[in-house]
Amino acid sequence: MTMPRIDSPEYFKGGTMSTLFNNKSFRDALSTLSVDQQRRVAAEFVEKVLDLGDERCLDNIVGLFKNPDVGALELSMAYRRAQTIYVETHPGSDLEELDFVHQAKHFVAEACRTCVAPAYENTKVCYLAQKVAMYCRMARTCSAMRHNGEEPDFSQAEKAAKRCVEEQYAVLQNFISEK
Repeated sequence: MTMPRIDSPEYFKGGTMSTLFNNKSFRDALSTLSVDQQRRVAAEFVEKVLDLGDERCLDNIVGLFKNPDVGALELSMAYRRAQTIYVETHPGSDLEELDFVHQAKHFVAEACRTCVAPAYENTKVCYLAQKVAMYCRMARTCSAMRHNGEEPDFSQAEKAAKRCVEEQYAVLQNFISEK
């Protein structure tokens, strides 16, 4: 039996997301999308972690891709706004007082910035959405870490990361089945 292409709706019939995707198949599926499609999927990834970041990212990224005819000028302006948020949320280099909530905001800003970063349409394979997915995962993981005294508490980080991955799989599955 021939396995359907990962970017076809038939790929998703008869299984659950956790059985259909692993990190490699997720990355492979994302890489089959055009740059514009990756930006749309990446914006949905960002939308799932906006509760952790700067609310300006919502208008900057998610709203941008509601318009199917987004142009180079809009992307350039969005990139500059995302860069500003990225710089404002940078945690600095003093790791002694690392604030994981602030770090989560920074990862959301990086995801926003990557989502609208210049990409070359003539590249054979683009990993824009994969990069955004990873920044979103890091944001969710950092947000689940708490400082309880001297040492950070990592007990909830794994659960948060797994939920984020499952959400991303669902976003991709929905996107591919709708196209």
